[in-house]
Amino acid sequence: MLVQASSLSLLPPSLSSSTKPLSLLFEPNSQSLAVTLTNSSILLFASFSPSSPSPPLSIPQISTSACFVLLNPNPSPGSSRPLFVSASPSPSSSSTLLRAWIRRSKSDLFAPASLSFKKRTGRRSNEVDLGLRHGIGVRVAGSVNVLVVHSVAESQIWVLGVRVVGGEGGERVELEKCAVVECTRPIYEIRVSMGVLALGEVGGVRVFPLRPMVKGEQGLKKKRRDLSGAGEPQNRGKLRTLKLRQDSGNFSSFFVMTSAVAQDSECSTGLQASLKAIAIRILSQKKFLILDSVGNIYLLSLRNVLALETISSSSTISTADQLNHLDVTMNVQLLAVLPDISAKIQVFWLSDGAHTIHVMSMADVDHSVKEADENGNKEKEMKITAIRVIFTSEKVQDIVPLSANAIMVLGQGSIFSYSIA
Repeated sequence: MLVQASSLSLLPPSLSSSTKPLSLLFEPNSQSLAVTLTNSSILLFASFSPSSPSPPLSIPQISTSACFVLLNPNPSPGSSRPLFVSASPSPSSSSTLLRAWIRRSKSDLFAPASLSFKKRTGRRSNEVDLGLRHGIGVRVAGSVNVLVVHSVAESQIWVLGVRVVGGEGGERVELEKCAVVECTRPIYEIRVSMGVLALGEVGGVRVFPLRPMVKGEQGLKKKRRDLSGAGEPQNRGKLRTLKLRQDSGNFSSFFVMTSAVAQDSECSTGLQASLKAIAIRILSQKKFLILDSVGNIYLLSLRNVLALETISSSSTISTADQLNHLDVTMNVQLLAVLPDISAKIQVFWLSDGAHTIHVMSMADVDHSVKEADENGNKEKEMKITAIRVIFTSEKVQDIVPLSANAIMVLGQGSIFSYSIA
C-alpha cells in the first residue's frame, strides 16, 4: 500500500507573505473548495483537483463563518449546485449579514448570488440582513437545501430553507426561516447532514431530525360559512416558523450521553462531568462519530431506532449498546470522514494535531443466528481496522477528505494532499 504526497500551491503570488491558510472547507459532490486565510478573506475554487486546481475567486469581505449548501431542486435531483454562504457582522447594526456565491449551471465558475429573505423583506440583494444579533460571532452549517445559523448572542439557532427561484440569468436564492431553536445550554459543535441536525454539548450530543423542522408549522384557516350557515372544511394556511427549546425533547429530538461511557477512561471524575462533544461527523441518519474535548472517539449507532420521527418525547436515550468508546492509542484532535451510505466499508481519518494521521475503516459485521436478540433480529457490530499511518513534515492544523483514499492536509502555512494506492 503506497502513499503519494503532493504539495499544493493554492495561494496567488499577489498575496502578502504574512497571509497564511487558516482552515479548509470541501464540498464533495461538486468538488468545490474554500480556503479561509488569516486576513479573514476566502479563496473559493469552483472545481478542485490536486493535479489541476481551477483559478480561485477571491472573497475579500470579512467572514466570521462560512459553509457550503447543496442546492438540489425538485423534480431535477441531478442538477444540484453548490452555494457558498458567508456570515459577517453588519457594518450598520449589530445584526448578522449573509452573502452568497452560486456556481453557474453553464459554467464552472462561482458568481455572487442574488438573495431574498422572506421573513424580513422580499427585496433581492447581494446580501441580506437576518435581524439576528451577531455578537462576537455566529456559526453557519449547510446541507442539501438547508442552512443553519447559530447566534451565541441571541441564544438561538435558525433553520433556513434554501431554494433557487427563476432561470439562469434572472435567478435568485430564496431563504425562508423554518424553525427557531431557543438555546438553553452551551453548544460546541453544529453539524447538519443526512437529514439530521446534531449539536455538541457538555456530556453528549443532541440530535434533531430535520424533516419536521424544515416543514415548519402549518397554520389553519378559520372555517368560512356560506349563506346557509354551513361550515366549509378547514384549509391549510401558510407555513409558520416552528419554535422549540433546545432541551425540550419535542419534535423527536433527543440527547445521547457520552460522559457515562467515558468513565472507563483515565479521566478524573471532575473532568468527566465537563467533557464536551467538540466534533461530530454524521455517517448516516443512525450512525455518528463523536470527538470529545479530551481526545476520546465514540461511535453512536442508533440501530434500535426504526425511524427518527418515531422517537417519543423522552429527551434522553440510554447509551447502553448504542454508544461505543473506540480504543485508539493517541489523543485525537482532528476527525474527518467522507460519508458514503452506499459503501460497505467507511473510511475515516484521525490526527493528534502533531505529525501523524491515522487512516481507519469501519464495517458492519453480522452476529451469528445464535446471537440474535429475543425478537429474532440479528444485531450488527462494527469492526474497526487501522489501515495506515501517514507522517507529515508540518504539524497538522486541519484535515479534509477528498475521497475514500485521499485527503487534504493543512500544515503550518502549507497545504498537502495524500492519496493511498
